Amino acid sequence: MSAATDRLPLRARLGGRWFGSWAVWGISMPFGLLVLASDLVASTSVTELARWLLVWAFAGLVTAAILAALQATVLRKRADAPISVRVAVAMGGLFGLCYGLSLWLGALIVGVSSVAPWPLRVLAVVIIGMWWIPLLTVAIDLVTTERQQRRRDIDDLVALEALRLREADVLREMREEISGDVREALDPVRRRVAAAVVEAEGGGDAPDPGLPQALREVADSSVRPLSRELWRSASAQYPRVPWGAVFWRTIRTQPLRTYLLAILAFLGDGLFVIADRGLQVGAAYSIVAIGAVLIICATFNALMRRWPQQHARIFVIAIVALQVLNILIWQWREWAWGPQGPLWLLAVSLGLSVLAILITSGFGSWRSEMHEMRDAFRASVTAETIAALARGHRVADVTREVARELHGSVQTRLVACAMAMDKASSEGDRIALAAALVEAQQVLAMPLSVPGGATSVADEVRRKIALWGDLCDFSVEVDPGVEGAAQADVIGRIVEEGLTNAVRHGSATAVEVRIEVAGDDVLVQISDNGSGPRGGAAGLGSAMLDQATGKRWDLVRSGDWTHLRAWLPATARADA
Repeated sequence: MSAATDRLPLRARLGGRWFGSWAVWGISMPFGLLVLASDLVASTSVTELARWLLVWAFAGLVTAAILAALQATVLRKRADAPISVRVAVAMGGLFGLCYGLSLWLGALIVGVSSVAPWPLRVLAVVIIGMWWIPLLTVAIDLVTTERQQRRRDIDDLVALEALRLREADVLREMREEISGDVREALDPVRRRVAAAVVEAEGGGDAPDPGLPQALREVADSSVRPLSRELWRSASAQYPRVPWGAVFWRTIRTQPLRTYLLAILAFLGDGLFVIADRGLQVGAAYSIVAIGAVLIICATFNALMRRWPQQHARIFVIAIVALQVLNILIWQWREWAWGPQGPLWLLAVSLGLSVLAILITSGFGSWRSEMHEMRDAFRASVTAETIAALARGHRVADVTREVARELHGSVQTRLVACAMAMDKASSEGDRIALAAALVEAQQVLAMPLSVPGGATSVADEVRRKIALWGDLCDFSVEVDPGVEGAAQADVIGRIVEEGLTNAVRHGSATAVEVRIEVAGDDVLVQISDNGSGPRGGAAGLGSAMLDQATGKRWDLVRSGDWTHLRAWLPATARADA
């Protein structure tokens, strides 16, 4: 973690963007089911168990609604202006209060009775909320901050290695390798087109009437899936921290959190004994049980400090000792107060106790754990790893470039050839048919040799329109203020996607392309009189629009016209 990150105040971590987030809610809700553990295990039928689960779900919906309201009001600006630590702790308790009261109300609604008094249970949830929610918030902030910092560390090294790769012929070799795969995928239809060209040049009848459909099918079944797969594979993979190591590192290095375990013992057991047996008996029981927990934890923590080389063994023995204590308490309660329930209930109690020990020890020193993990991560990053990641970055660049060409120009040209062949056949125009066949043959022979390097936005737009020939009436208006070769490729890809949607998918007969300066942005608008959006899941075209514009685009229907609008900064780079 950087020095600036190390000095990040507790208020920024606790009361910042992660406080009151859906991540905290999502992690807390499964643990919130433990509040009803005694009622779940005491259920006498599947119906009763289902009712308690319904109570839990009801409480989850209520707290989700409250959280959404807080995010829209009180917590709306917490990322920029974090709330104070005291307010965060108090709100954690209030959230626990809302959850406990929601459980109580849900139980009344569905008609189930609790084995523990609701006032004490709600009080326990409030106290746990004041501890759990702030602790979880800080833990998530530490994890995400460390993850971002690790990625920045790697990116800095990868950037240096990538500079070396740019000087070599690696990119050309990568592109040639991918091009070979593309040509192999298109080879069957390429041979079919070549035969049709020979027949047309020999003056034969209309060649292969099913060829236009074959071109459409290869565009859909080969080019589109291949471009989508290339795009998905273009993300550089980073080494991941082995999170399972956290468990072992906790056992090897962390102490028992004495006071937290004592508080949890009182909340999980002492309160209910007080409610069941009265204040005097319950208080005496709680003092003895909590005193035993304090003695065991203090003793074993002292042993771990005295013999640090035996830390893991002592930690495990301490866990066993605490579970033996739980068993002895269970046996004493059965002797003094009668049966306490089936043995599997004891097993569940022991499991939850072990989980509480591991969670409190792990979270109690999360900052030091994160530092150790980062140091281990840095040590494991070798020169070979950096080189592999840098090559992955360059492969990603080439792969996305090829994916854009396949999805845009290659697929467009194949479909345009098919449409031109249909039109020429219906009109009996043998010359136009032969020209369309030759064009298709050229595309299939060299699919990734689409001309490029436009010197202006207007040139690039005209090149994209030319791919569709005279299949549609086009109108183009380019504001001179947007001219510049640095923006031409980005704007060209947007126009290409809009034309494909309009002519191919929308069967448009008229398309208007308008590119203008709009404040600090460049607005690219493609309007057509086609059938408009058909819905469905977002595809590769949407992903490329997202990347080029930063997700600042929309597709709307107005009257008989459809409008694709995309905004990008006036300083957009060609490699966006």
